[in-house]
Amino acid sequence: MSRRKKRPLRNSVAKKDERRSTANRKSAGLKAANESSEQIRPVITRAEDAVTVGWMLTTMVTFMTELCAYAGWAYLATTAPAAEKTNEFAALPNLLHFSAIVTGCLGLALAGVVYRVRSVVAPKPVTAIAIALCLFPIATHVIRAVR
Repeated sequence: MSRRKKRPLRNSVAKKDERRSTANRKSAGLKAANESSEQIRPVITRAEDAVTVGWMLTTMVTFMTELCAYAGWAYLATTAPAAEKTNEFAALPNLLHFSAIVTGCLGLALAGVVYRVRSVVAPKPVTAIAIALCLFPIATHVIRAVR
């Protein structure tokens, strides 16, 4: 059995870069074109990341607490007769709904802070969904109050 020397693996990107570098040595015009096509990535600070993470966490907590409130209301509507709705469990969906309203308002406030603080704007679909999730408990409260 013959032993072959193992050569270090080189990926195709490294090979392409090597070919580009030799081509760039040959013509100065290509060198200028390659330098201008490089993208500069903006630096995101820890403060920007912290605000963004806080915003997303409050949005997800809002969604989960509102979802649990709906599950509690559905459980109470289907299983408990009107006389038994005075137990301690009946207050839990309302408490979860209240906490969803509070975290939803905090999420809406943090959305504005994120747009002011971040150097790179958050994607529009993510922002739209986050704002909708934060407004959902408030809309639910208004609908339940009117009804």
